[in-house]
Amino acid sequence: MEIEAVQKAWLRIFPPVLTAVLAIVINLLTDEFTWLLGLAFVVVLTVQIIVDFRAGQPAAGVPAATPRSARSVPAFLRSRRVWTMTAASVLAFAVVVLAGLVQARWKSFPEETHTAHAVGDTKPKCPGPATGSYAIAVGAHSNSPPPPIPPELIIRMVEGLNGDERASIVRADGSPSLIKRLNYSHEAHRSESLQNRLAASNQFIIEVAAAIDGVRADSAEAAPLAALSLAAREAGKGGAVVLLDSGLQTVAPLDFRKGFITTSPMEISTWLKENRLLPDLRERTVLLAGLGDTAAPQPSLDEALHADLVAIWQQIVKDAGASCVSVVAEPAMGTTLSGLPPVGVVPLPRTPSLDLSCRPSTFAAASAIGFVGDSTTFRNPSAARTALQSIAGEIIARNRPVTITGTSSTSGSSAQQMALSLARANAVESELVRLGVPVKLINSKGVGTDFPGFVEDTDGAGHINPAVAGQNRGVILQLSC
Repeated sequence: MEIEAVQKAWLRIFPPVLTAVLAIVINLLTDEFTWLLGLAFVVVLTVQIIVDFRAGQPAAGVPAATPRSARSVPAFLRSRRVWTMTAASVLAFAVVVLAGLVQARWKSFPEETHTAHAVGDTKPKCPGPATGSYAIAVGAHSNSPPPPIPPELIIRMVEGLNGDERASIVRADGSPSLIKRLNYSHEAHRSESLQNRLAASNQFIIEVAAAIDGVRADSAEAAPLAALSLAAREAGKGGAVVLLDSGLQTVAPLDFRKGFITTSPMEISTWLKENRLLPDLRERTVLLAGLGDTAAPQPSLDEALHADLVAIWQQIVKDAGASCVSVVAEPAMGTTLSGLPPVGVVPLPRTPSLDLSCRPSTFAAASAIGFVGDSTTFRNPSAARTALQSIAGEIIARNRPVTITGTSSTSGSSAQQMALSLARANAVESELVRLGVPVKLINSKGVGTDFPGFVEDTDGAGHINPAVAGQNRGVILQLSC
């Protein structure tokens, strides 16, 4: 009897539960929330009630011998069977509605969490500007190929044309400036002739593309951060900001020649924010293209450095308040344009070898053995292991003692600096021991900021400059002769 009761109870809740499961599965597979599937619960419940009633099945609480005519509709609706079915359907319906609301809320989050586009993916990841205003900063300067016109930008502009569009072109050189404003023809857009409207939209796109292609640097160096700020003001709230640039800035405050490229994106963005140097990108969408694309004499970035640079600009744009951020992955190609003002070369990080003449060898944040911010985590564990493997081989071959001296920036108290620097030395020691260096040959110590190569890493306002601090964060290795 108990088994039969369980079976009957399961038959009561099976249809609405099955409908709920199907709705959730379809929702996940299609990435869409279908309200009609939710309404299907009501249909399932209604049909089941009608079928049961018409079939003459006695409701719970109504004797089986009771004539069919005595089983009134009100009595049937008051039965435990109907109320169980109703409760199960309502509960399942609520689950799927809640899932849909959570998914809708997730989709409404800003786009800063999106990763870079896959090559060939031109589907816009950010919506077109609500105001129809575009501000495009073009970095046509030395040391980088001609900036490409992202297909995503063209698609956005074509899909969003409504007669209110305008495009501002900003020159992103060492001293960014506004060089042109273009407006879409209102009259042509309102034309009843489809041919006239298409001709007007095509003409607008052609004019924007020609304006981008015609930009040339007018002053030395590159300042994409300032160009972003100018473009943001030009676009206004609700507008779209586009940066077509390599991202290798060569002027203050974000001069990548000072070591920013190996610095934590969060540290850089926080430092800019503390000094009120972030552009105001609130209520604006941002499209980044050409990041990390270089031309001679600027050395090309490897995959890891390219990813680091993209992450830095994404973090800056996110913390500047952008409502949506999209990165175009397609690389810019070609050689640098001729006859342009010079741009400084950003030196790429290199790892020094162990000095075999018993002089100290410094491995700072920019080296393969560099650490992430104020931590003992290697910035690139794989690169650190490779570099230390070579060093371990030298130590073992010569059977000489080595001293590992950990160092730190001025972040934190003196006690914290000493503890962190010692922990860094111990991290290197552990890796060397794992690679076969006898423990008896290693002497590890931490000195905090008390070492000959220390560089003052705070600015006038007392904030730590992350690029300079990176020169103090590391280890010094010295063989004993």
